Amino acid sequence: MKEPWHYIDFPLEEETDCSPDIESNYSSCKRMSNNPKALNRQHKKEKPQNRVAFVRKDSQGIFWSKLNDEISKEIDRNTDYQNDIKPYCEILRGKIEGLAKEIFCNENVSVVIYGSIANSLAYIGSDLDLAICGMAILDKEEHLLCISKLSTALSSCIFAQHILPIATAKVPIIKFEVPLSKLGEEASEQNLRVDITFDTSTDTEPSTIYYGIESLELVESLIAQHKELRPIVILLKKLLNKKKLNVPFSGGMSSYIVILCVSALLNCAPSFLSIGEALMETLRYFGNEFDPLNAAIISNCIIYYPREAISPDSNTIFVADPYRPEINAASSLTRFEEISDTFRRAYDKLLEIKEDNASTFEGKILQVYLDQD
Repeated sequence: MKEPWHYIDFPLEEETDCSPDIESNYSSCKRMSNNPKALNRQHKKEKPQNRVAFVRKDSQGIFWSKLNDEISKEIDRNTDYQNDIKPYCEILRGKIEGLAKEIFCNENVSVVIYGSIANSLAYIGSDLDLAICGMAILDKEEHLLCISKLSTALSSCIFAQHILPIATAKVPIIKFEVPLSKLGEEASEQNLRVDITFDTSTDTEPSTIYYGIESLELVESLIAQHKELRPIVILLKKLLNKKKLNVPFSGGMSSYIVILCVSALLNCAPSFLSIGEALMETLRYFGNEFDPLNAAIISNCIIYYPREAISPDSNTIFVADPYRPEINAASSLTRFEEISDTFRRAYDKLLEIKEDNASTFEGKILQVYLDQD
């Protein structure tokens, strides 16, 4: 298994003049690569910039108090949801594993929970991601046959509703819903949305799903590095979900890309005085400043140099996969302009409340952030 990101330090070049109200973090930023010597040579040749200008005004007062309090309560609600849902997710995982062993006549089959519910980045209503492993699927035709067989089997299960196999997706998937009441007598009446994929790894070539499962440890380490990461990612995911910009199949931004982008910003920016301040800066930067033609997310940093030096594909942003740096993990993200506009409008709404009527504003700040109306 290839380890993600070996750490090396690069000293930054000359300083840049800034206006008095802008604080920039010009300290050495930890850069990572699976080939440190090669990246060091490239750095000296291209001289990429990894500075992120951060506009800081006051971080005190009524607005910040309200915003931080709302964020804290929202994250607590999501934490409670995750704790409540996990036992039912495990019950469902066991049911799917038993079903898969039966229909594929293979006792080596296992089902793994990965994604946001596994890495504590789920929000209320997040999908449950399940991966079926241990099947040695040899080609696409066999892969699609497995999707069809499992979909048919699920249709006879009393716990599965609204089953939708999507064979045309980059990674074929089965979507369905499960009423929690079918998994336990004390469960609520809400439905759990489920995505099932197959790990098609071979002995010589790991699959996308394999890396998705392996990334759980990486995400855990990133959360440990930055206390702001988890709440920001959850709030951004809620916003993208509300605007229907979170589905990679339709050009949206996956949870994994949200995590890598936010982590890179936090890694390059100065320390924040509060979670609210970190959220505002994330919205401002990716809404107003980040230019996908001249910047990229590489090795947990934001670096600046012409896009053609990284990738000729200018239809999306470039986010280097931590395990396979030569691959753009955001290759399906074709709606970044819409996403950037959504972040910009959310930032503008929050800024409007902060500067104009924070003392008299009686609504929920986060509701305005989500609605942007």
